[in-house]
Amino acid sequence: MNTESEYTALLTKFIIKFGTLVMTGSQAYGWIAEDYSEGIKHIRQCGFDVDKLEEEYDWSEFAGTFADHDDHKTGMQMTVTCTCGAYAKRAIRWDGRVAEAIRGVLELRSYIK
Repeated sequence: MNTESEYTALLTKFIIKFGTLVMTGSQAYGWIAEDYSEGIKHIRQCGFDVDKLEEEYDWSEFAGTFADHDDHKTGMQMTVTCTCGAYAKRAIRWDGRVAEAIRGVLELRSYIK
């Protein structure tokens, strides 16, 4: 990759392609928006501006009452506003390991060329 802007563009494409729309407000048991399917579809079709991109984003999520694993998660998150404004300052989160993100971004880059 030649420039920071190319990298940011590829990362943005990766998150919009594989990410999930986050609900607004805080919730105890989850973070996926009820309208995640139609919301992300609308944002992809309408177009969007990125308000904020966080390559290293940490959060905790309810793992279950008797879970024996940590509730800490790491991924990426970007906040976007769609072109028409129907979805303003909505977060899209990608939950995964860094290696998966690198592989995904490199695959997107090879498809673009």
